[in-house]
Amino acid sequence: MVKFVYVKSSRSFGRCDDCRRRKKRCDERIPECGSCVRRNVQCVYRKPKLKKVSSPGQKVTSKSKIENSFSDYLDYQLDDVGKRWFSIIEKYIPASGKYHQCLERFIPMAGRNTSLLYALCGWGGILELEDHRRTNYYLELSLSLSSELYSKVMGSEGSKSELLELAVTLTCHMMISSFTGGLSECEIGFQQLKKLYKRFGLASFLEETGNTTLSMMLLRWFFYHDVLKLTPSSKFGTTFPLSEYKRILSYANDQQLMISTLDSNNPLMSCCVHLFLLLGELNNFYAEFVAREDFLYKTYHDLAGGLVNRSQEEQYQTITSSAYGAYEDTRIEFHDWVDSQSRCWQEKIDNAKPNLPDITSLEKVQSNELHLTFFEAMQLTLKLFLLSKIRHMSSLDFEVKRLMLHLFRAMRVLLNTDLSSYLGFPLLIAGAVAAEDRDRLTVKLIYFGIISKNSASNFERIWAIIEELWKTNAYGPRFLDWQTVVDKLGLNICAG
Repeated sequence: MVKFVYVKSSRSFGRCDDCRRRKKRCDERIPECGSCVRRNVQCVYRKPKLKKVSSPGQKVTSKSKIENSFSDYLDYQLDDVGKRWFSIIEKYIPASGKYHQCLERFIPMAGRNTSLLYALCGWGGILELEDHRRTNYYLELSLSLSSELYSKVMGSEGSKSELLELAVTLTCHMMISSFTGGLSECEIGFQQLKKLYKRFGLASFLEETGNTTLSMMLLRWFFYHDVLKLTPSSKFGTTFPLSEYKRILSYANDQQLMISTLDSNNPLMSCCVHLFLLLGELNNFYAEFVAREDFLYKTYHDLAGGLVNRSQEEQYQTITSSAYGAYEDTRIEFHDWVDSQSRCWQEKIDNAKPNLPDITSLEKVQSNELHLTFFEAMQLTLKLFLLSKIRHMSSLDFEVKRLMLHLFRAMRVLLNTDLSSYLGFPLLIAGAVAAEDRDRLTVKLIYFGIISKNSASNFERIWAIIEELWKTNAYGPRFLDWQTVVDKLGLNICAG
């Protein structure tokens, strides 16, 4: 059997065709080198050459030894820019916060998953460059390769290992989307991952891939991203029913598949799993809330013709009509329903309990204290979410202010810790409910504290939403749903 691997020339293989023809030095920038940009000519890079490698059992040449070393594999798969960006993502792991656990697993896997390798190179480029468009070269290469495998797996022609390989690559794209605040290339990855899981079902995917800790980690990340996504379609709720997510999460606990590093590197999925399930339920409840509210508005719109720009007598006739009476009954039913459901949600949030590991050392005690503070911050965030987004309470309401001030205190404690990378959603809610200048200044200081420790542009997108809210609602006297701002700005972000 003969197979092929990428082999590049030993001579200046990174130069574009134009620089090679002109025998000029090339800075090898992707997708266009500096020379071609200055000269306004098309920049084209040669595709890597293919070289035959003997199959097992045959005599192996020195060149075929590239498969014996991960570093050699990188040398033959990547140009200098790609190798530099991959090195950057490797060095980023210790400081990667919530991405740490996944990246530790993904980096070694890149040696046998070229699509994943290119995605990680793109992520490394994002860490180095402010202009994310230049990293699209590797992200698009990754998506191109994964799309071929996607068609194969979705057509029931892929193996179990290929199914897992595809899920890993698409999860990496989803994480990049979370990190950047929503690159279109990475959003494509999330949409494909959503279709993939719908094709198999969450429980079936877990069984098909061997019920491994890696499979469980992928599903947890999908759940986390699903409940925290902010998109123009957020009002449609979660991708899967919460019952499916609960079954998967409880399965992990029952089978003791929790990875030992989960508590230190992923407090969201360990300490706060109950709160995130509640957030998913609230998102689904909000979808039903919007549907009922829209129906109420349409009912009124049919009657508005008899009220707007009409004489007092005509208005009186409309209000005393049987149709208007039925409309008022619908309003009463709607508001009673919101009040009843809100009280139920309030009780659920109050009764949520943190899920903490056993205390075995002083270090674990200190870690637990931070996790409990994070749990408190998320609990306060959900209460404010309920009051502002569901009950439409003004930012000037006394209870809203009280909860906001407690949230400020908890967030300050977490600012100089590794958990600051998880504060996107609390930051959004705090910014949405802050009305007075002093409170908005506090939100701004918290934001600066977060980005001083975390370079993810995801926080910049969240800040853009907050600034737009403040501009529209100058002194906070009225309720303003941040979903309208997300729709207006056309954002696709994960608020985690």
